[in-house]
Amino acid sequence: MNATIPLSNLIQTFFRRHLIATRGVSPHTLHAYRDAIRKLLTFAAGQRGRSVVDLKIDDCDRDTVLTFLEDLETHHGNIAATRNARLAAIHSLFRFIAAEDPAAIAICGQVLAIPYKRTPARAVTCLARADTEHILNSIDRSTKLGRRDLALLQFLYNTGARAQEVVDLRIPSVRFEVPAQVRLLGKGRKERLCPLWSESIELLRQMLRDRRVHPSDDAPLFVNAAGRPLTRFGLGTLFVYVLPQPPNQGLHSRK
Repeated sequence: MNATIPLSNLIQTFFRRHLIATRGVSPHTLHAYRDAIRKLLTFAAGQRGRSVVDLKIDDCDRDTVLTFLEDLETHHGNIAATRNARLAAIHSLFRFIAAEDPAAIAICGQVLAIPYKRTPARAVTCLARADTEHILNSIDRSTKLGRRDLALLQFLYNTGARAQEVVDLRIPSVRFEVPAQVRLLGKGRKERLCPLWSESIELLRQMLRDRRVHPSDDAPLFVNAAGRPLTRFGLGTLFVYVLPQPPNQGLHSRK
């Protein structure tokens, strides 16, 4: 039985209704899914000799997806982990299509049966305590930007929060009174509460005083030098170009 809903409509609904409205995925996840599916559609269109808008679900069958994944590794240098991430996005799309259009279940089932490649387990690493203290003590506390950097690094050290969790944080998510804590919104929109040390709270208070922002104001917790919300790119730049190197020059495996 042929699919009854156009592929373009299904993809549009997948992003607008399923990922954004229903699942509420982060902008980072949304971009990753969009990139993977865009690459698949472009590849399938090239294989079929037609435009992307003319593609049908049958044009993205199991063999096409397998050839696409192989092309990522052999011609685009994708490692197995990246290949698996692309496949995860494709699986998510085809699970949605199977639920929306039962006539496409056969093709969807074949695509969903494509296995992930095994990847070597990565060792969990962290900075030694001495290295962390070296970094924190090396930050210039005499400037507003330095005090922002110190509060940010202390917050990361305290909570172990992911980059996206940090840049998405707003001030009301922090409880400054005892028991001090922060509400973090992680993957899958799952919330968790993390206790905050007294040192972390004092540094956050000082950072907000520098910005002349009250702890009850609804504003981003961390901002860049221009006063705009901190981004993942900005956070990464801070680590690469601003922070001092620890004395041991690297990460230590956690025993």
